[in-house]
Amino acid sequence: MLRGHEVGQETVCRAAVLGQPIAHSLSPVLHRAAYDALGLDSWRYGLADVDEAGLASFVGGLDGTWRGLSLTMPLKRACLDVADEVSDLAADVGVGNTLARLADGHWRADNTDVGGIVDALRPQWGEARSVAVLGSGATALSAVYALRELGADTVCVYARDEAKAAALAERVAALGLAVETRPLSSWLDGDEPALVSTLPAGAWAQPGMGDLDPVGTGRARQVGGMPPDDPDGRADGAAASFLPDQAEGWPHRDRLTRVSGEARSGGAGGLPPPARVAARVVLDVVYDGWPTPLARAARAWGATVVGGLDMLVYQAARQFVQFTGREAPVDVMMRTGRAVLEDRARARDGESQSARCGERPESGDVRRGAS
Repeated sequence: MLRGHEVGQETVCRAAVLGQPIAHSLSPVLHRAAYDALGLDSWRYGLADVDEAGLASFVGGLDGTWRGLSLTMPLKRACLDVADEVSDLAADVGVGNTLARLADGHWRADNTDVGGIVDALRPQWGEARSVAVLGSGATALSAVYALRELGADTVCVYARDEAKAAALAERVAALGLAVETRPLSSWLDGDEPALVSTLPAGAWAQPGMGDLDPVGTGRARQVGGMPPDDPDGRADGAAASFLPDQAEGWPHRDRLTRVSGEARSGGAGGLPPPARVAARVVLDVVYDGWPTPLARAARAWGATVVGGLDMLVYQAARQFVQFTGREAPVDVMMRTGRAVLEDRARARDGESQSARCGERPESGDVRRGAS
């Protein structure tokens, strides 16, 4: 039987997020905000840098105060091997992100990424039946299972690693979905009305992905677009737009449509946003550095964009329920996560400004936000 650690009159219960690297994780912020909102003063949530080789020994060394673990890369497959029990969903997907302590002290592995993606997309989903998935890793696998639950019947996986993409397609064959695999560089040629990107933050700056960032900076330049202090890309009447001179040498320049500067940017010159892209609903699972190049471009297409923070919060909320037995305060978690990401964005902007001025910010000048 589990017993907490007595501190005064409190019984301390512990949870944490594990992975490598892990310092960037927003999970501690979200879970602690939920504890505070519900008055769970005896709950603690931390983080630990753990790799696949060290996971079993780490979990085996935890005492009875531990109630749950959140797992990120590279532990999403390894966590299934250290669990005493595995949920049907995690077993089917072959990927987990949660270890919850049962009353008998055993660990149960589960996958809340699937539900988190469903919860994030459902309000905007509509009736999309065909979906593009960018990437072929653990999150892409969870995404395919989520898309089935949303009613999709056809998925095209665009990936650099053909072998991994083929393995993903084989894994989900029993779902009854029609799954096709294509090179990642051809994703803009697809006609799917919905798109889920599971690519890491720096992917758009890599060779072959220059469609969203012709100047190769990793971030699309804008004219009359969402201002830097609009982290959600929700500025009224604003649209992300590429500078005309950036169109030169762009592989998909034939897909650009010059639009009136008066109509899109209050008088600036003609701007060439991507055109003839079918996706009307886009999820980018990246949550930091928002809006991402994909999010900015998707809004220029006129798509509805769902951010990675939504997925992160909803999957964390499902973990919270398993760890504490209490309903998660999703609104609190969402607001807190958004505020911390805004702080991080301001910190990066401050560092960039100092670098441009040839200065280094003094210690304490930049608020980095909790990780």
